[in-house]
Amino acid sequence: MVSTINASTAGGGGIITTADASGTLSLQGGGVTGISINSSGTSTIVANGVFGTLGQALLSNGTGIYWGNTVSVSMQTFTSSGTYTPANTMVNALLFALGAGGGGGATPTASGSGWSNHGGGGAAGGFSIARVTKAQIGASQAVTIGAGGSGGAAGTNAGSAGGSTSVGSLCFANGGNGGLPGGSAGGGTGGASPAAGTGDVAGRGQAGEAGSWTVAGSAPSGAGGSSLLGSGGRALSTVNYTGENATGYGAGGGGSNSYNGGGGYAGGSGSAGIVFIIEFNS
Repeated sequence: MVSTINASTAGGGGIITTADASGTLSLQGGGVTGISINSSGTSTIVANGVFGTLGQALLSNGTGIYWGNTVSVSMQTFTSSGTYTPANTMVNALLFALGAGGGGGATPTASGSGWSNHGGGGAAGGFSIARVTKAQIGASQAVTIGAGGSGGAAGTNAGSAGGSTSVGSLCFANGGNGGLPGGSAGGGTGGASPAAGTGDVAGRGQAGEAGSWTVAGSAPSGAGGSSLLGSGGRALSTVNYTGENATGYGAGGGGSNSYNGGGGYAGGSGSAGIVFIIEFNS
């Protein structure tokens, strides 16, 4: 009976031995990976001491062989700034960044009986998508989440711009611009759409709507721009009100309304940005 067979391979030597009189054979390479075949034809493969499970395949990470899924997908989500550390088995990833929305414009006291003025809505944040490799990510990347722009304080005050959102320098999305205030007898201009950021696909956020002005009763304020993941503050015709805050992520705040000498009102706040990362793992 043959007890051992030395077998050369491209990766080094292997040894086939008979384990017992039943005819079970085993192959080992460097004491790491083994293949056992018994007399009934059933085989078992062990990689780094681990048996594979249904649906897995033998994969190489460049330094050794391991059992793994040929393709699995995972996702990390960031709603506050932090650090992205990729999974050990990540091969490629899609980075999605959404900038924060701008704040809505405020209003001073409307002048004249029956007059009304309205602040402009803030713009939505831009978005960017980038496909990256593990080598581009490296050990980690800083994630920055833009804060939503504040609504302008009561009076002739514009809303502030939303903050930019990014994953290192690989994926960058600008925040939306703030809406301008209504005048004592006029409506404010909506926040301008932000410039496109950095990524394989990059888009500009929706601009805010301009506030109206009338001498014959109340009229709508400027609505905030809506984003892919959020709704801008609505354009409301209710007299003497603070601008509506944006909801979700990356949307602009609504402008405020002042009617018939009813005082000044603040604009609504924009909503913060967000990052999510889809990992494709081996």
